[in-house]
Amino acid sequence: MTTPTILLAEEAPNVRQVLAFILEEHGYRVLQSWDGRDTLAQAREHVPDLLVMESMLPYRTGFEICAVLKRDQRLCRIPILMTSALTRGLGQGDEYWRARCSADDFLSKPFDMTELLWRIERLLEASRRRRPDVRDEAGIPR
Repeated sequence: MTTPTILLAEEAPNVRQVLAFILEEHGYRVLQSWDGRDTLAQAREHVPDLLVMESMLPYRTGFEICAVLKRDQRLCRIPILMTSALTRGLGQGDEYWRARCSADDFLSKPFDMTELLWRIERLLEASRRRRPDVRDEAGIPR
């Protein structure tokens, strides 16, 4: 089985670096981005296994990127976990915000790392179950 690749899009460098370190320690390959334009470019270039993205990125918001990716036939299967500090205390839960932004999951900041890791694994597992069993000419899974 290949190492899952996560594209981590977070504007705050200290938060991004800590999250990347923890994800790498848990065995994930992590690509990093700090703004919306670069996030979209990296998603198109690398087609990651999962996108963990802050909602309020410079240049293109996470909400805009989510909409673009979900309309793209090649990229629409990338699971997206959106994070945001803006939604905390607004009287609506994460499920409400997930539905509003078309992400596969939504997590309000501040969040518990155990919760983030559990949600990442749940999204990756669901994505693996949806993918067809792709094999090479010798019948070996790719």
